[in-house]
Amino acid sequence: MVVLLELYAIRNSEGKWFAGRASGKYKLCWNDELSKSKIYPKKGTARTQITWMANNFKNEEIAKLVTLEVTNFKSIIETERVKKSQNNKQKNEIEHKKRHAIWRREAAEEEIKRAQKELTKLDNEEF
Repeated sequence: MVVLLELYAIRNSEGKWFAGRASGKYKLCWNDELSKSKIYPKKGTARTQITWMANNFKNEEIAKLVTLEVTNFKSIIETERVKKSQNNKQKNEIEHKKRHAIWRREAAEEEIKRAQKELTKLDNEEF
């Protein structure tokens, strides 16, 4: 089989996959599922992470670098979903513009009422 792509993951001696660092960066998170683990597109990045772990967690066994070889792929046609999303976005933009125009009209009507009251008040004043 032809290998189309190589990705990398980190696995500990217990067979758990590295999921990343917790907040504070000095606690490692491990899980049982590869799908929830951190996947590295470059070998060097994964190796750097293993070295960092070994330097900062000296009591733990050094983790192993695992190569994931992609030998086949499947294309997913996204045309329908994207068009639906674009239509929804356009519809939402039009609705937003309508709401904004109504708000501006109402604000202008209120301003006209205030100005008319002020004019009436000024017309009734004597000099």
